[in-house]
Amino acid sequence: MGEKILDLDKITIGNTELNIELNEGTKNEKYNIHIQNERINLSYKDFNFIKLASCFIVAKKRLKIFKGDSNE
Repeated sequence: MGEKILDLDKITIGNTELNIELNEGTKNEKYNIHIQNERINLSYKDFNFIKLASCFIVAKKRLKIFKGDSNE
């Protein structure tokens, strides 16, 4: 795994806080993104992280529509 470049953000799921880090990639990808805390470390290749993040964005929009949120 490459060296950390930048802390991107922190997210909270339930009572768990996770850090999102941008890291140098390997020879096959430019970046790796780590979602981690002291108990877990998930590593995604840059294009896989983009797909994952896109799924969360779409799911959030669909949930708002399903709940009848007029702002969407």
